[in-house]
Formats: sequence, C-alpha cells, structure tokens
Amino acid sequence: RLGSPARAPVARARKPVRRPPETKDAVFRWLGAAMPDPWGRVLDAGTGPGSLTWLASLCVDSITAVTACEGMRVTVDEDVSQYLDPVTDQILVGNWQDREFLRGITFDAAVADYLLGSVDHFAAHFQNRLLRRLHESLRPGGWLLFAGKEPEDLHAAGETPRLILDAEALRHAAMGLSGQQLYREVPMWWVLEELSNAGFQIHKYQVFPRRVTAKKVNWQLGWAAEEIAKITDPMLRSGLQQRHEALRRKTELSMALRRGVLF
Repeated sequence: RLGSPARAPVARARKPVRRPPETKDAVFRWLGAAMPDPWGRVLDAGTGPGSLTWLASLCVDSITAVTACEGMRVTVDEDVSQYLDPVTDQILVGNWQDREFLRGITFDAAVADYLLGSVDHFAAHFQNRLLRRLHESLRPGGWLLFAGKEPEDLHAAGETPRLILDAEALRHAAMGLSGQQLYREVPMWWVLEELSNAGFQIHKYQVFPRRVTAKKVNWQLGWAAEEIAKITDPMLRSGLQQRHEALRRKTELSMALRRGVLF
C-alpha cells in the first residue's frame, strides 16, 4: 500500500519503478497541452487507474491520489503502483467532506477526473462545496484540471440510445432499491458557474464527443449485476436479473454498438 497515513509531498525527484506508456485518451491529452509547465506537486482528487497512470507519465514532482472507496484504492494500487515512486507518491482513502482530511497541505495542480458525478454517492449534496475544498487545496496561482460528463439525454430516440440509457437506468434502479445514494452528473454550465463561485478563473474548456461501444455497455451491465445482487427481496432481485439478461442479449446483438456510436 502506498501513502498511509497522509503526509506532505516529499521534495525530491520522482523515481518510479517503471515509466507508464503515454496516454491515448483525447481528454487527458488536451488537458496536458492546456496545463503550463511545471506541474509541481499534483493532487489526483478522485483517482482511478486512468487518471493516475496518465499523471505518472508526466514530469511532476509528486502525486497524491485520493479515493473515497477502499475497493478503488486496492484496484489503483494493483494496477498503477509500478508506475509510482513510494517516496514521493501516495494513494489515500479519504472523504472531502472531512475537514481534517489533507488539512494544511496544498498542491500546485489538482485533477478532478469524473469526480463531480461520483460525489453524491459518497457525500450527498456536496458537489459545490467540493469545488471549494479543491480551491483550498491549491496554492495561490495553482491549477485545477477538470473532466466530467454531461447528464444523459433521457429522451434520446432510437434503439441504440435507448439500450445505452436502459443499461445505466438498471444500475441506478438497483442502487436505489438497495438503499444507496446514486451517482449524479451535472451539466457544463453548472460546473463553469460553480467553479467561478468557488474562486477559480476559467482558462479554457472543450466539449468532446463520447463514443459508446458494446464493451462500455457491458461494463455498465456488469456494474448493474453487482448492485442487483445487493437487493434483499428475492422477487425484486429476480425481476431485475431477468431485465439484466434481456439487456445483455440486446447488447450482444447490437451491430451499432460493435462499431461504436456517438452519444
């Protein structure tokens, strides 16, 4: 395990065990080009294998990666620790709602990659206050690199968009029926407005098309299956499992999803 308990970033050159490959992700590449050098001490405020592998490939002084989920910490540690330096880098489990978490430690740059949409699940109604916490975590003149997803168009027409929406709706239903807070995406206009309210100056922003494939829908269905298994009522659980199987078969047969669709 890297970085437990939390510590201030160490001032020495990073020496990772292995250097990760350069990212092919268009959003990460755009963010990297928009960020002025040097990066300095970096906070990955809602870490995952994607964002942490990308950051580990850059010329940064240190990385502090944060997740609210112990399971994600284990996943990130297993997938990315080879690209980290155990002296300068750390992976922490913490909740930004906790005012004592990383109190007094500031960074030169922070990355919030799909963080805002997950906040409601771990800290309900905390999205705008999270942006203020991130502002506090940056030194004067520091940078926040933000990536997110627009809320789904629930009225999208067509068989393939409906299949994509139904897979996500199944997961939402299962989470709600097992007593969990849901994930909740917010639109770009809200993010830009709340970033300004939190004290940030908007430097640049960009909208990217999203290509959805059968692999992504099956990932969503796999997650839904995990949530369905948590429902205690056997008849309700059985009904959702039947719905899950029907959506899985539709996904297998979808030629559009095999090619990938913009949605």
